[in-house]
This record gives sequence, structure tokens and C-alpha cells, in this order.
Amino acid sequence: MSSPENDLERALLRAQTEEDARPEFYRLLMEAELFVIGDVVDAAGTKQEGIPPGAQLRLAGIEHDGHSYHLIFTSMKRLETFAGEPASYFRIPARQLFLATKGAHFMLNAGDELGKPLMPDEIDYLLNPPLPTEGAVPEEGTRVKLSHPSPYPHVLVKALKTMFARNPNVLAAHLLTISYNDNDYPHPLIGVEVADDWPGVSKEIGNVLKAANAGTVVDMMPLNRANPEGVARALLETPPFYASESKN
Repeated sequence: MSSPENDLERALLRAQTEEDARPEFYRLLMEAELFVIGDVVDAAGTKQEGIPPGAQLRLAGIEHDGHSYHLIFTSMKRLETFAGEPASYFRIPARQLFLATKGAHFMLNAGDELGKPLMPDEIDYLLNPPLPTEGAVPEEGTRVKLSHPSPYPHVLVKALKTMFARNPNVLAAHLLTISYNDNDYPHPLIGVEVADDWPGVSKEIGNVLKAANAGTVVDMMPLNRANPEGVARALLETPPFYASESKN
């Protein structure tokens, strides 16, 4: 396999074998400018330079597993390796492309070991990631299971620690995974000790989670050491993954 050409390809390589590297790959993907085999044309079908307002995208495709996949690439080298000869292409920000082609299937780096199909529901999630839920209260009779995360979400934790260090209201943060009933898949639960302004802190956390694109639902809740109960007590008994200098 040829060496990665950029940060996006390096993130994709890691994400193929490391689950906790996937949020970083998706984040970089949505920030990237992609190479697309096809043309940009006006209403009369005349090829355009750049992507002017009102232009139409004509995308090349391949058939795979009963679907037509449009061809997108993370670098010019990947495109040239696939095409084997000069091909008409254009460059476009990934978010702009996906917004203009909702419901489409894409093949990222077709024919390459650094390749990946992108399905419509996956792209829709990237465009509209769910907001984190706050302090979810399970219904009566719901079985709640708490555990330590495995694999550990290093990318998510690193992003949160960076944000917490900039906010003096954040005293400490704790992490567990939570699941409801036996058939629910565990997802992260973040408990945060704050000096003040929980609404502002929770909004910042939501922005970080959206940018990091955690790829799953994330619950969060404020913690009060004066009156911890149930889930809050379990979080406080877990060593914090972040503690401010004033807390130490």
C-alpha cells in the first residue's frame, strides 16, 4: 500500500483498525476538499471552471452490490491511480458535495486499500449528527448498566480536555459507559463538576461532540458532590479524566 498523502488519509488508515480513531477520520473528512471524477456544468450543459452558483454536478460512477457509487478521492494521487489515464475531475468541499447529493452512494478511493464506501444514512449522520442528550432519566423498570469504556474513546476525551482547560467553570469530568436494558449498546456518559454556568458548559460540550463526530449517542450530566445519587455517585467514584488545576 502506498503511503498516506495527507492527514485525512492517515486518519483513514488508523480508522480501518482502530475504532477510537474513527471520529477523527470523519471530522477530517467533513473538513476536506475532495477530488471528484466528473464535471461541473451550467443549465445548458457547458462545462464550468470552479463551482459557480446554480451549477450542476455531473458525477461519474461505478456499480457495486446493486448500487451506483459516485467516485471521490482524498488526493490527486488516489484519483490518478484509479483512473490510469487523464480523467475529468473537479475539487469540492466534502460538506458542499454531500449537501448537494443527498441520498447518493459514494466510493472513497475506489480500488485502493485506503478505500471506503459511504452510504446515504452514514452521510446523513455526518451532515446532521444527533445532539448529545442531557441527564437522561430512565423509565421505571429500566435496567441500567454502567461500565468503563472499552475501547477507550481517546479522540473524544482529548477534544473535551482541550475545551475544559479553556473554561474555568469546569472543575472535573468523569466518564463511564451506560446502557439501558440488556439489548442496548453501551454509549458514553460524561459527568461534569462545574463551579457555575452548566448551561454554557453543556452547550460547549455539545459543540465539541458535534465537531468530533463521536459516531454514537453521548449522554452528559452535571455532578454535585453535595448530593450524589445513583448514576451521579458512580461517576464521582470513577477517577476523573480531567481535573482543573484549582481542583488538584
